[in-house]
Amino acid sequence: MRKELERRHLQFEQFYPVRSGFVLDFAVPDKKLGIECDGEKWHPIGNKRDRFRDWILSRAGWKILRFREEDINNDVSECANKIESHLC
Repeated sequence: MRKELERRHLQFEQFYPVRSGFVLDFAVPDKKLGIECDGEKWHPIGNKRDRFRDWILSRAGWKILRFREEDINNDVSECANKIESHLC
């Protein structure tokens, strides 16, 4: 994901800490956009912890986009298109 975001010259921070104590995989802080890349091992579908985390972050004004490992591996370009659509 990082390489695709860099290839598109998108401005982002990697491993961005937020006030609530969480660290986002990638963030566009001025847009309050968080990007999470969920590996199958650590983030099973329907993970309650991830949902709670997203809820806390949304209450702080963040929009969180989550991408599954499989989706990133199959079509990282489409994932990046979704990110870009939230930056416009």
